[in-house]
Amino acid sequence: DLADLSIESALATDQNTLKQWPRGQVIATRQLEAGHSLTANDVEAAITVVVAKENIIRNQVITPDLVTVEVIGGVVLGAKPLTDLDAVIGFEATRTIQAGSTLNASDLRAADLIREGENVTLTIQNGALSITVDTIATEDAKMAEQVILINPESGREIRGIVTGRNRARGL
Repeated sequence: DLADLSIESALATDQNTLKQWPRGQVIATRQLEAGHSLTANDVEAAITVVVAKENIIRNQVITPDLVTVEVIGGVVLGAKPLTDLDAVIGFEATRTIQAGSTLNASDLRAADLIREGENVTLTIQNGALSITVDTIATEDAKMAEQVILINPESGREIRGIVTGRNRARGL
């Protein structure tokens, strides 16, 4: 943190001393003692990434308790790591992800929040009036997609928009 640092004059002959603070987020590459003059080798660029807090199994839907955000240094090779925690919630894992691993875009896909044959709570709202009906899904659907539902009492088809796991709102 910049608040932990002070700026002091350095001898012009000391070529390794850091003269300008790097842009963006940085982390220390090693433990630094108080009074140590920083060199370019003492800090490196850092990025914020989404990391699995525990093992996530294939097809498991990502919930806030499964992931966290960490700041890591260095260059990340391979797939581009995900950096926004909110962007991964509600997606499902395409493979098993070990605890402590960085999540990449290829590790996730949009989750089917409603699956064919499952019970779905449909809420139809008009002003202050709200009606809730238990229905059955006729197809799989993801967040914000349209889904066709059957009212088991009347047998009528109803269209809804997916709002969450086994939840939809009427059109």
